Amino acid sequence: MTHGESNSTHTRPSQRKSIAASLAQECRISETTNSTPAKQQMKSNMAIANEDDITRRRDWLCREFQGHIIDMDFDDLMSNLCLTADFERFSDRFRGVFTAIALRAPSYMNRKLTQSNIEIEDTCSILKIDESISDVQLRCLDSFKGLESLGQSNEEALVAYFIEIMTMVRKARSSFTSEDLQSWSVSKYSISDHQNTPVSGGRHKIDCTFHYINHKKRTLSSVHIPIEAKSAARGDVVLDKDFGQMADYARAIWKCQPTRTFVPVIFLHGYRMRLLVFTRGKCFQVDLDNYCYHTLKPSLDDIVEVRMSITMLMFLLSLPPQKFGHFCDVSTRATTYLKLSHAPEFTGSSQSSALACAAVVSGEVDGAIKFDEFNRIKRPVNPRGRLVHIYRVLYQGEAAILKLSWIPTNRLPESAVYDTLQRSGVENTPEVFDMGILITDVFGYRVEYLIIRSCGISLVDYLKSQKISQSGQYDTIEQLTRQIISCLLQAWRVGILHRDISSGNVVVHNGRATVIDWGYAKLIDCDACDIDSLAAKWMFDKNEVMSNEDAHNSITGTPLFMSIPILVRSTKRSIVDDVESAFYVILDALAASQNVALRSNPVAMDFKDNRNLAFIRGCCLSASNMYMHTFGVRECNDKLRELLDALYRYLFVRDGNYIGGYLAIIPDYDRSVEEQELCNILNDTTHSNDKCIAGSSHVTPDERSLRRSARLKQTREGSNYVANTSSGTSDMHISAMPQPPSKRKRNR
Repeated sequence: MTHGESNSTHTRPSQRKSIAASLAQECRISETTNSTPAKQQMKSNMAIANEDDITRRRDWLCREFQGHIIDMDFDDLMSNLCLTADFERFSDRFRGVFTAIALRAPSYMNRKLTQSNIEIEDTCSILKIDESISDVQLRCLDSFKGLESLGQSNEEALVAYFIEIMTMVRKARSSFTSEDLQSWSVSKYSISDHQNTPVSGGRHKIDCTFHYINHKKRTLSSVHIPIEAKSAARGDVVLDKDFGQMADYARAIWKCQPTRTFVPVIFLHGYRMRLLVFTRGKCFQVDLDNYCYHTLKPSLDDIVEVRMSITMLMFLLSLPPQKFGHFCDVSTRATTYLKLSHAPEFTGSSQSSALACAAVVSGEVDGAIKFDEFNRIKRPVNPRGRLVHIYRVLYQGEAAILKLSWIPTNRLPESAVYDTLQRSGVENTPEVFDMGILITDVFGYRVEYLIIRSCGISLVDYLKSQKISQSGQYDTIEQLTRQIISCLLQAWRVGILHRDISSGNVVVHNGRATVIDWGYAKLIDCDACDIDSLAAKWMFDKNEVMSNEDAHNSITGTPLFMSIPILVRSTKRSIVDDVESAFYVILDALAASQNVALRSNPVAMDFKDNRNLAFIRGCCLSASNMYMHTFGVRECNDKLRELLDALYRYLFVRDGNYIGGYLAIIPDYDRSVEEQELCNILNDTTHSNDKCIAGSSHVTPDERSLRRSARLKQTREGSNYVANTSSGTSDMHISAMPQPPSKRKRNR
């Protein structure tokens, strides 16, 4: 059976329930386990985004968008969305309707709505120009000569009038012919006032919101466009406090609506209306002109301007979600059933077979994926930049993970990495059920999806859940360590570097480790990866992508598990850096499995900033017989200690000298890869049934025994650094730092 096939037709209901129960169990385990340094750091990353101090959070949002706010014409927006022709047809067909509504618009002066005084000759002129206005339509709008919002002031007046505009539109549409109704179908959105009551699902008192009209509940999940009103006209500049408030609305909507491609926000400031389009990369400001008058006696030009403002607004509200803000239609329920498929029109020779489409379906039809907020894996949702939504789902009867990603078009698609891993047969990577590209480019971002088999829970959670002896845990950790390092080595050999090894990206199920989240991986061997074919299939510019990935070498990864050189912004990166990150993951898991109640993080896992952690690690690792204690590890058996010491020497010892200090001081210090030595470490095991790494030489039992004896002797003797212990405490004294081998020879 291939990866894409399934035996779902043979899956019994009881089996499906057990799979769903296992998903829920994984969710409970991950949420109830004790806090670790990694989880504490994740909480700190999410702290600002979820900050209770609204002012601080909105100031942070303003800083995030600083330099990324761009003014755009409405015509340019329509061109970007491929809607220019649609807007022209809409504007021409319903010009008379919006002219009639513009004739009823009030004036906003001194922060108060008053009846405008349009001269009768101007009215006659506009009626002659717009002959499409019918007597029926004018009679429908007569009742709005005395608007209820008149006489009100400040923001309440603006919101009240905005709602009345929608009422006038509904009145005018009652006079439409059947042909008109086909051109402008029934509005898909309803308007609600939330000035005094927060929108359900959040704490945001948005002045006004457009909701999807068929949605069962009015919550943040059903908000299509939020509206913010301010009594004073802001001119061409939006104040920071206003922008931060609207960016906060956009962030909240991104968080709870996984099918979003961008979030539009309407800003009413005085008599003017502006559209802010929050994309993953930038915020585009589009001026929608005056939607009411700023003088008591409007001219003909003023009337035309108000008509165009209302026309632009109504066109945006006539668009279905999949054309304005989403990559598919919106579910009417809290639980979404999404069907992802590679459409037949995308499989021809002129298009890439990776292109796919998404559709919301009503229920559990064949191939549909059910996902809801309960099964979402919580991750930080930043206002801009790369975004990932991850859900635990059932896919054709199998427990699976659905990953929806918004990735810059100049970065490597994660699906391309998984494609290479699957074709190359790299072990201990997730089994991929399906993957594809939903949108190739929306404001500089690509939307792709990935469905993989559920691979288990994090290494720390797995060790805590095992009901085995301490010695049994040591054996388990040793086996998992070999699997993780072997996976990284195999990926390296086919030209892929992970670059983001962390405790959250190593999961375990039934004793099998899996390295997940290859979204920040880099291709390092174009020939091994066949990058030309890969770029054609996944639709990226190989030269641009390779250049950008090189530029991100020094900043990619999870700081708590970064290698020492990357912490100090090294531009060079190799498998040694991935192995070093895996080394820290293992030590962190080993310490957590021993259930030590610490008042604070172990010194080697106490993150304050990147450079500080690099120097701390350089010191903590300096004593070969003491480094485990600095990571919070109390004890381990000889076999696991032997493996960890071998990795320690591979990472931090060259020519018999400790080089950790140089790694922390010299960012681009040349640390050789020594691939064969890593193979020897993995194959050096007493388990006769363990598989050797492909391409490495066979190691006899006698050679293994000699190597173990030599390593244990070297460990007892220590390194050039001395550790003195007394009265249960330890103080490290660093002797004179030896010069690097190359410099030492040169000085001779």
